[in-house]
Amino acid sequence: GTEEGGGGRLCTSRGGGGGALIKAEVPLEANTTYSWSQTDEEINLLVRIPPDMARRDIRVEIKPLLLRMVARGHVLLAGSLDKPVVAGEATWTYEPGEVHVMLPKETGGPVFSRLFPSEEKLSPALAIKQARAALPA
Repeated sequence: GTEEGGGGRLCTSRGGGGGALIKAEVPLEANTTYSWSQTDEEINLLVRIPPDMARRDIRVEIKPLLLRMVARGHVLLAGSLDKPVVAGEATWTYEPGEVHVMLPKETGGPVFSRLFPSEEKLSPALAIKQARAALPA
């Protein structure tokens, strides 16, 4: 018999192995306002947060093709990125009422026409190693 492809997610329960290809695009979920700008080397993202929110309430996860920001268990901003970033060099800073995220571009700095591909689905053509962002605790 033939099998039809189901969802495009690759889940690995054990660590190790080679770089996994991330197939499933994470749809954009924005429960706050944000703005972004870019230089040749990096993306600068500004995310608004409630003024009473403390730095310890915020969790930021950055992968080459994913950004996820959660506060007090609720998603503020999450979704697949339009192009890969250098997750291991990404940083974020907190100020009352806003979080600034700096996402370094890969060498050669592609121009981002959008930060999140909300209008169209783009599949990465190359396997991208999942990198854990070295974020301040």
